[in-house]
Amino acid sequence: MPNHRFFGLALVALFSSGCFIGISGPKSPSLLPPQLPIVKPATPTPPPPPWEIGELSVGANVLAVRMLSAEVACGVGEGGVMVTTVDGGRTWSDLPHTPAIKDDLQDVVFLDPRWWWAIGDKAAYVTKDAGATWTTVDVFKGEAPTIKHSEAGPAVVALAFRDYEHGAVAGHGRVYLTNDSGATWTPVEPVASLAAYLNVQPIGQAYTVTHAEGFGRVDGSGIAYTPAQAVATTPAGLPVTFRTLRFAGPLVGYAVAEVLIARGTAHCQLLKTVDGGLTWVVVANRYNDDPLMDAARSIDVVDERHVYIVTSYTVLGSSDGGATFTSLQSRVHHPWGLDMWDDATGLLFGQGAVFRRVIP
Repeated sequence: MPNHRFFGLALVALFSSGCFIGISGPKSPSLLPPQLPIVKPATPTPPPPPWEIGELSVGANVLAVRMLSAEVACGVGEGGVMVTTVDGGRTWSDLPHTPAIKDDLQDVVFLDPRWWWAIGDKAAYVTKDAGATWTTVDVFKGEAPTIKHSEAGPAVVALAFRDYEHGAVAGHGRVYLTNDSGATWTPVEPVASLAAYLNVQPIGQAYTVTHAEGFGRVDGSGIAYTPAQAVATTPAGLPVTFRTLRFAGPLVGYAVAEVLIARGTAHCQLLKTVDGGLTWVVVANRYNDDPLMDAARSIDVVDERHVYIVTSYTVLGSSDGGATFTSLQSRVHHPWGLDMWDDATGLLFGQGAVFRRVIP
């Protein structure tokens, strides 16, 4: 029987002496290959933090949320629902108010911490005690809404004030202006044959409007409505529906549109103005590649570079003025809109839920 211990000792001796075939003794330090630097693998960029669902006790849908600060916000919605948060959207509580409002509220704006306006299908509502009591204002003069949010999503009426005295309501195919803190409202000529998706934003002494068919401006006196020029890059024959718009300053603004590719399939289109809404050009227009391959819902901007688009299934964020986008979440099903306080803090709402996003 072979002596395994003997063979093992012999191999050790051969390795030690350098006499084993193919093995040489230690090399001179000058002949050693240079030591290559240790390259550490790049640390992958962590994904954006997910949207955290807030504790919302109401059963109805919240159709609009506006932030008064990074911590305080108010949400309004179906059947006169009003909710507030004082902890950045972690928890929400019903806002007791009198008299009871049964209207479907679709927007709310703050003139100061106590003076708020809200708008619904039937009327506007104003409070000067932070939502405890409300006064109904008959902006629409009894006209029935031409389209309800349940037929086409939220934001078919909108409200904007440029100061305590001057404001505008868009809805029912018209723009209504007030120059006396809402005591009286004057209708401007019909904006378009379709009243859906009206939105209004104050720009200087005028108001920029978007509706289903395009853009326009209403002067502060309410005498004239001027259609704006939009440069389209949409393939011929594809219908475009314009949604909402937001301004980042007196001249620069963004709007989102929806291009119907086929039945049940729509893609986003981002437009930009640099002259206060007189002309618009498409800055993001994609039909066959993500992330804009989805139906548009609404838009919000923090400044000229930070733009956020809400689509049917996701939220897209851009930090370069719309040149590139990143998906900011994947949890929220059928979001409707959002309000970003800054580029790190915001609230997203849709289908009975409100979500918060805070980046440390």
